[in-house]
Formats: sequence, C-alpha cells, structure tokens
Amino acid sequence: MDGKGHDDFRKVFAGNYARLLIFAQRYVRDRDAAEDIVMDALATAWINRHKLEGVPDILPYLYKTVKNMSLNWLDASRRHLAKQADMHSGQLRLVEANIRSLKDCDLDYLFSDEIRRLVMNTLKQLPDVTRDVFVYSRRDNMTYAEIAERMGIPLRRVTAEMQKALSCLRESLKDYLPLGILLIILDV
Repeated sequence: MDGKGHDDFRKVFAGNYARLLIFAQRYVRDRDAAEDIVMDALATAWINRHKLEGVPDILPYLYKTVKNMSLNWLDASRRHLAKQADMHSGQLRLVEANIRSLKDCDLDYLFSDEIRRLVMNTLKQLPDVTRDVFVYSRRDNMTYAEIAERMGIPLRRVTAEMQKALSCLRESLKDYLPLGILLIILDV
C-alpha cells in the first residue's frame, strides 16, 4: 500500500462520490441506503484495486458495482415489503374477523344466564327479610309502603333492606354491568 495508491483512491472518491450517490439515490430513493451503497462500491474498488490496475477508467466499474448493489438492495426491499404485506394482510383478516365477531356478539345472550345465576346465588345468601323485600319490590312491583304493610315492618327498615340487597347485588355483578342496566335486568 503505497502513498500513490491512496492518493489515486482519494481522487476517485472525491471525483465520483457525488455522481455515484445521485445515481444510486435515483433508484433506491433512500439517501442513507444510497450512501451505504456508494461507500460499499468504493470499498469494493479499493479491495480489488490490484485487479483494476490496468483499467484506464474506473468509473464504468464503479457505476456497474453501484448498479448491482442497488439492484440487490431493491430486491431485498421488495422481499421485505412482500413479507410485510403478507403479515399485514393476515393481521387485517384477523381484525376483520374480530370486527364481524364483535358485531354478531349478543352480550345479552352471553351474560344473561351467568347474570341470572349470580343474582340467584346472591339472593340465596341474603337474610330472609332482605331477600323478601327485594323480591316484592322487583318481581311483584310493590311499593315500599306496600312491602312494609305486608311484612309488618317499618318503612324505614324496608328502605334499609332494599339498600342492603342492591349493595350485595352490585358487588356480585360489578364486573358485568353498570347499575342502571342491572336494575332493569333484575326482574328476577
């Protein structure tokens, strides 16, 4: 490696880098990739400098090297994009299937049996007075005054028992429905 070889290479680099970069960037449309391609082409020329000593003009060799490296880069990009498209296509099909499934999903049907079971189990666990107050109110549509008269308890106790029943039901069904919907469904 003599000083003249380095000087010659610097001249080739300085005189052709910009032109080769424009050429590569025109096709790969990515400045960083084009810079890498040109640098690799120049490095290849430097590595093969002993084979190129008799070549009067190195520029056609450099253009051919940049062309081939650009083609390789574009081919790799095409394969990468095709894989991404396949992956996105699969993901898109999955998303579309999930959308259809959710649109067709009948939550009332899915949860109605589970909710009824939870309500019945919760009601079974309540004290008799609390359960009776709730059933008279929700199933029989009785007013608090009618319940108090029927059960022979003060109106204030009917209110307290109803609050206790609703609190227990709210707790057991907290993961399923907001209270507004719960009160509509609890027509047990």
